[in-house]
Amino acid sequence: MRTIPQFIMKRVQGRVLAVVTFLLALTLSLGFMPSNLQRVYAQEENLYLDGKNGNDENDGTTQETAVKSFEKAKQMATENPYIEVIYVVDTVPVTGEVSLDNTNAILMRNPGFSGYLLSIPTGKEATLRNITIDGGGENDGKTTKSLIYLQGDLNIEDGTILENNKANDPTRKSTDIYGGAICSDFGGKEKVINMTGGIIRDNRAYFGGGICLSSNTTLNMSGGEISNNQAYSGMTYNGTSYVSGGGIAAYRSSTINLSGDALITENSSEEI
Repeated sequence: MRTIPQFIMKRVQGRVLAVVTFLLALTLSLGFMPSNLQRVYAQEENLYLDGKNGNDENDGTTQETAVKSFEKAKQMATENPYIEVIYVVDTVPVTGEVSLDNTNAILMRNPGFSGYLLSIPTGKEATLRNITIDGGGENDGKTTKSLIYLQGDLNIEDGTILENNKANDPTRKSTDIYGGAICSDFGGKEKVINMTGGIIRDNRAYFGGGICLSSNTTLNMSGGEISNNQAYSGMTYNGTSYVSGGGIAAYRSSTINLSGDALITENSSEEI
């Protein structure tokens, strides 16, 4: 006849075995799940990028410990597939290839930040490929600048999405809101944008809902799409709405060359 301690011991052993079996089965089942479903069980992570005050020795997990360069942010997002958003805290200068290929991340405006996300310096060239840059939508009306400030040359290739940047003047006193996605410098240096692919969509500014070619800028568009952008201010100057260029606005010796599969569609400008 079994004693009471033996009976209790067998019950405990049985329950431990059941728990171990359950955990083993769960581990095996997760191993066979698609990778995107496995991610549901993992904590999503963000990364912070600050081109002004960041430091590439930081861990990037908070605004105060942001990294400084796009290259470092991409490296970290490549090594950690659970990073889904890289928040831009202050403008980041970029050159060369600008891509988030082989990551699960997008680049996004940090809530409350009003300035440009990326800048391309004079005499330099950058190429966007396989990257989404998101302006963060309305941003409580704080966004005053485009996604990209162009002083050099820019290539826009397949897999690029520039979207959701709603620029305005929160003080309602200025009309100088140029380029929802891209604004070229008003300086005299010649600048070139070559767009062979990608999408510029759902952006807003007073002049050039998608792109503002401010001065001596050539846009060569042979592919890609500029769509659903809006020139809108809700303001008037001498009784007239002070806006132009739903998709593209071009000023001061700027040129637009369209060819190939270039598509500009469904953009709009406030009525005057």
